[in-house]
Amino acid sequence: MARPALAEDPTPTVADPTRSGGLGAAADLGTQALGRRLAIGDWKPPGTTELIRRPREGITPGAVVLMHDGGGDRSQAVDAVHTVVPALRSDRWHLSLPARRG
Repeated sequence: MARPALAEDPTPTVADPTRSGGLGAAADLGTQALGRRLAIGDWKPPGTTELIRRPREGITPGAVVLMHDGGGDRSQAVDAVHTVVPALRSDRWHLSLPARRG
C-alpha cells in the first residue's frame, strides 16, 4: 500500500502545524505537513472556468493550492491546471513543489 508523502493542515494558523489535529500522527509516519492557503473546491466540480478563476484570484505569496487527483471524474481540475499553470507563470508567479525530506 502506498503512503502519501504530504499531509494537509486544515488549520495552518497553529504554531506547530505538525502537531495540529491528526497531523502529529501523520508526521510520526514520515509525512510532511503543509499549511493550506487556497482550497479551490474541485471536489464539487463547479466547471472548468470556475476552477481557473479561483486560483487566479485567490493566490497569495507562499500559497499552497490544494487540488485533488482522485475520487471520481477530475477532468475539470485537469483542464484547469493546463490553463492556470501557464497563466500564473506568465504573471511571474514562481511555482514549485514542496521539498522532499530525507
